[in-house]
Parts: sequence; structure tokens; C-alpha cells
Amino acid sequence: MFGSTISALALTAAVFGQASTDNAFPAHRVAGNVYYVGSKNISSYLVTTPKGHFLINSGFEETVPLIRASVESLGFKMRDVKILLASHAHSDHVAGHAAAQEATGAKVYVMQGDDGVIGAGGKGQYLYTDSRWKECAVDRVLKDGEKVTLGDTTLVAHKTPGHTPGCTTWACQVTEGGKKQNVVIVGSPNVNPGYQLVGNKAYPEIAADYKKTFKTLKALPCDVFLGAHGAYYGMLAKYDRFKAGDKQKAFVDPAGYKEYVAEREATFLAKLADQSGKPGLVRIAKPVNGHIHPAACISGKGTIVVTYGHINHVDLRITRSIDDGKSWSEPKAFPHTVKKTYYPGSLTTLADGQLMHAWNRWSTDTNQKEPRSVLYSLSKDDGQTWSEPKAFPRDPKVRSIIRHPIVELSSGRWLVSLDDKTFIFDPASGTSKPFGDGRVHGLIPIVRTPKGTYISGQGLRSTDDGKTWTGIETFPDLKTQGWRHEMVCLKNSWLLASEIIGPGVGGHTIRYVISRDDGLTWKHAYTYHAPGRPIGGRACPRTVQLDAKTIGVVFYDISTDQEGGPGLFFLRIPIAKLGFVKR
Repeated sequence: MFGSTISALALTAAVFGQASTDNAFPAHRVAGNVYYVGSKNISSYLVTTPKGHFLINSGFEETVPLIRASVESLGFKMRDVKILLASHAHSDHVAGHAAAQEATGAKVYVMQGDDGVIGAGGKGQYLYTDSRWKECAVDRVLKDGEKVTLGDTTLVAHKTPGHTPGCTTWACQVTEGGKKQNVVIVGSPNVNPGYQLVGNKAYPEIAADYKKTFKTLKALPCDVFLGAHGAYYGMLAKYDRFKAGDKQKAFVDPAGYKEYVAEREATFLAKLADQSGKPGLVRIAKPVNGHIHPAACISGKGTIVVTYGHINHVDLRITRSIDDGKSWSEPKAFPHTVKKTYYPGSLTTLADGQLMHAWNRWSTDTNQKEPRSVLYSLSKDDGQTWSEPKAFPRDPKVRSIIRHPIVELSSGRWLVSLDDKTFIFDPASGTSKPFGDGRVHGLIPIVRTPKGTYISGQGLRSTDDGKTWTGIETFPDLKTQGWRHEMVCLKNSWLLASEIIGPGVGGHTIRYVISRDDGLTWKHAYTYHAPGRPIGGRACPRTVQLDAKTIGVVFYDISTDQEGGPGLFFLRIPIAKLGFVKR
């Protein structure tokens, strides 16, 4: 997984309260006169000049001896540090300022907004009100864009607030291999767990500040990407390349910088949307309980149709939207399951314009006992009426379940993947035959790309109609809970697979993992639901493409901690936001 996209949850666990357990890390030259002298988890940088040195970040008080050892291992002296700077006023970056100042005699420069907190030893922080450290006098209060010069080196202090009011991103130019390089040391664009972006009385301008930060970060030229934590820029992997001999290019990563900033902005916007309850997120319904597990499709006329479980196994409902998901019809009982038991299934749009709804019945129409089997029904009027149900072929002694759309190979040839078999079905004759090499893919999605490549949720890829399969590296884990996850192919040939991150039933983040090369690699991700709390239920996201520029995803979150309580939601997402943020 791409190191720089460390989550706010993991980051917080990694730094706060770790002072006594942090480990030393080999000091090394990054580029030009910029050196890494921090610990394994907390970044500190030495910028050397003939007239003395800058030290950016002191870490915890316990980190200062590690920094001293790193500085000396590089052949420099701690007492030659003349100016002490900071990324932002949290204890993991500035609690050691007083000790570092005492060891060096350096002047302490701090961005306006964080100066009072550092001078007061932690008093006045937003959220971390109990965090304290030794007070450190501030010699100079900086303003946005102010330059700080020592010898032949000038650092530019860019105010990037939000994480803290005076969070600072440092930039400078260095010479490496005879060429100028722009170095950017990101302060922090992270929205930590517990941060209130809406209605924050302690920090009213926090959301506006984050927006200013992303505008600033996106405008900065960057060749060498660094940050307040090594995890921001994938330090461990880059250091391995550095050790292997790629010393001049190991830390050059302009694309990684753009990807990191874009991913952090997307995460911020998702959290802002979740907390405000306004942008994009539309409540479709308020299910009661059980296996809500939605299905979704979009007709040729642009009608979005969604089915979902309103009451576990006894009330399957259907709703429609004719305005791209902005509003929805009153959910009604799906006619063929009224007074009957069911288990949720899938929706598929066929080439002739019909919609196909497949669902699962239990051993009889009224019980909830195995073995289940699969029924399907067709609609010619965008889901308003449905044909009499028909059954897929089955062994009456074997459980058979569907949860994903079928793949229409051609007229009269449907590729169907059930938990007990994978086959090609002829709806006219009701007959079936094995698909490809005859293997059972199970209760996972299968898609066919515009190039005719098949991608299986088992993490397999076939270019010969399923006769042979090869494994896919870095493929998201769809098979462990295949009924829950999804995989879709967009009209631009990009593939999206769902990934739910975090502990418990629902995790805390839902995102797409994305392939842009016909399923060969899955390097990119896009987060669209990150409420900063546990997500209630298993979400079961299902995505439709609304037009060439927009997709929509339906999912459920039954947490009682959200405004309005449990719900089934629809979210519109511009395709332009997808596909360039690394995992």
C-alpha cells in the first residue's frame, strides 16, 4: 500500500503517546543540503549552510537525543543549528523545542497561529487540550509567505492551516546533480479523528482553513516531496531505494506529491460532506433492520433503479430516480416478494433496454431455510412493472445465491456467477453450460472490459474467454466477503472495486480501488465515505454510471450517531476525481 496515504486514524495511533517507544532511523541526505535527522515515525530535517543550520521539528523531548545523534553521524554539530522551525504545534513535533533550543542556542521561529501554543507549552490547542510540554520562548512570529535566510539558503514559510491554525509547509530550492530541485516539506493536511469541520466553536474557520491549505499545496512546485511524518511520502520505501544506490533520484517524486495532496483533499471533502450532511449525499430510505444489501442499475433512459431489504427477509423494496439520484420515489414493495421471504440479489441493465432483477428465495416461499435458489424477472418500463419470475438452473439439494449483476455476453448468453456455480445461461431455452475452464468463481463479481478481458473477484484475469486465468497482484480483497463488495467497469474502461477499511463490521472508510490498465494493476484509490466514526452495517456499495462525467453509488450506513439515524444513501461522484490517487 502506498506509504503516503496513511490514514488519520493510523497516524494518530502512531504518534500521540509514543514518545518513549519511538525508534532511531538512519540519518541520510535527501537532496542538496537537506538531510533527514528524525526518528522512524517523526520527521526532523537539517538544512545546512556555511553560516549555520536550520532544524525543522524537534519531536518529543525524548526525540532530541536521537536528533543530536543523527546530526553528529552526518558530520555536523548540534551547536551549529541557528534557527529552529516547526511543521505544526502538536506535541510530536514541538514538545522537544525547549530542549533543542537549550542544546543549540538557536532562535525559534513559528508561524502566526501556532506561536502562542508553543510559547505556552501546549496550552490553547484545539482538541488536544490535555497535551502539555515544556514552554519554549518564540523569538520571531512568521507570516504566510515569509522568507527565512541563512547563508546561501532561503526557506519559504507557507501557512497551511487547518490541522493547526499555524501549520506550516516549508519550501526551498536545492541543487542536486547540477540541477535545481524544489523541495516541499508538508506540514499536515490531515483531518484527525475527532476534528469537527462544521459548527466548530473552538476553531470556527477550520474548514475554510483546510480549503486554503489545499489551494496552496496544489500551487507549489515540487520535485522532492517530504513531510512532517515519513509516512506522508513513503519514506521507508524511498530510503530502501536510496540505500540500493539510487541516491540522486530516490526522493524525487512530483507525481507522488500531487497524488498525496489530491487524496488528502478528497478525504477532507468526504469528511466535510459527511459532517455537513449536504453536498451530494442523498438519503433514499430508512431501512428497519437486517440484510439491507442494495442492488442498483440505470436504464437506457437514465432512470436509476434500486432495490433493498427494508425488513430482514420479509420486505424487499424498490425505488426509482429520474433526476440522476437527486430525488427518489417512495419505496414500494417489490411485487414478486410480497408476503414471501427473500434474500437480496442484483440488478442488471440488458442491451435491449430491459432491466433484470435477480433475487434469492429460500427453500419455500415463506420460510428462511436452506437451500436457497435464484429467481429473476424482467422489466420493459424502467422498473415500474415486472414479468413473472423464472428460475435459474439449480440442484434442489444445493444452496445457490446471487448478489452481483450478470454479464451479458450477447443476446441469449448471460454469464452468471452464483456461490455454487459459474455458467453461461440461455434465457430463451433455460439451459446452461460451464463458463471457460469450468471453475466456480463463487459469490463474487465478474466483469468484462471493453477489450474482452474478464476480471474475477477472486483476483484473477483472463484474456481468452475464461479458458485460462492468471493472478492479479495488489488486487483488493473481494473474495473474503464477496457478497458485500462490488466491481464495475466504466465506459472509459477504468475498473472500480470496493474496499472497506477499519475494524468491526463496517469499518470507518469506504473507497474505490481503481485499475486503469485493463485490470493488470490496482494502484489507485478514491475515498467517498469517511464519517470519522464506525460505519454501521456492511455498506454493500453498488455503483452505476450516470453519464460520461459522473458515477453514483448507493450504500447503507445504519449508525445511530449520524444525523437522521440509519439510512440508505446515494452519492454522486465526478469521474474526474478518480484514478490518480495512489493506495
